[in-house]
Amino acid sequence: MAQHTVILVSGQLSPALKTVCDTKHLLVVDKVSTYESASENLFNGSKYDGTVCLKVAEGNTVVLPNAEDFLTKKGNMQLTYNLTARVPPTKNENYQFILVSENPLYEPKVKETPLETWARVHGKVISVKEFTAFEVPKTTLEKPYDLKVTSGLLTSHKQNGNDVTGHMTRNFNVALSDSKSAHENNAMYIGQKYPGQIIKLTIDDGKSEKDGGHIIMIKDLGETAHVTVRTSIKAFLSGLVLEKYNAGTLEFNLQEIEPSAKQNPKIKVSKVGDTEVTVTGWYTYALEQK
Repeated sequence: MAQHTVILVSGQLSPALKTVCDTKHLLVVDKVSTYESASENLFNGSKYDGTVCLKVAEGNTVVLPNAEDFLTKKGNMQLTYNLTARVPPTKNENYQFILVSENPLYEPKVKETPLETWARVHGKVISVKEFTAFEVPKTTLEKPYDLKVTSGLLTSHKQNGNDVTGHMTRNFNVALSDSKSAHENNAMYIGQKYPGQIIKLTIDDGKSEKDGGHIIMIKDLGETAHVTVRTSIKAFLSGLVLEKYNAGTLEFNLQEIEPSAKQNPKIKVSKVGDTEVTVTGWYTYALEQK
């Protein structure tokens, strides 16, 4: 099985390190590429993790800035789980981790970071100067990995005067070849603008009513095609909410669309406005298979 090299960097890339990476033709996968203001914390973590895994599975040597964010509170590396769970049948031994540190590595007064501590045990730590001269091993794939992916359209729209970026899922848990076919079938939408309806959710638990977020319905792209914007219920329920709305059911209980839910608040839906949705691109990322 192939051996993959993953380059870790603490914090953002310095201009000097970025130049080295560009010279070596390495693929930098930054979190900024997966930011979505439609998500509650402005960041779609699953998309970022899955994008990293997809790029590795394609044979790229990736460079990951802010790699300290992959460390758990107990000092374990979440990245190793992500890779083995999303790129089967790889195991930990199929990955070589190299931390490029801009700390003075051999200065005893400099305190070692948790990321450096992990990398010394599970990989290697080298300086930028050493990395400049380091010959990054090439990855040769014996055959494509059997990934399961999700993919769809990237979007942008205005809401309350703000630009909102999000996504519209077109398929889930499919083979990479199916995702590529879906991309071809949906390419005509990229760069186009479509009318969207802003559907507001209100959550009533019997004691008080709370804002439940919004769903942007884009009927030109399907009866329940949508972008989920910071809903307090699970995002995958948005299509089921729109089925209720399109059928004229404007109040219903959560367990009607999620029978396994532990709580059963009333959900009230109403149209509160219109917006124009621009389809800006396409995304694909690998899913967990464990």
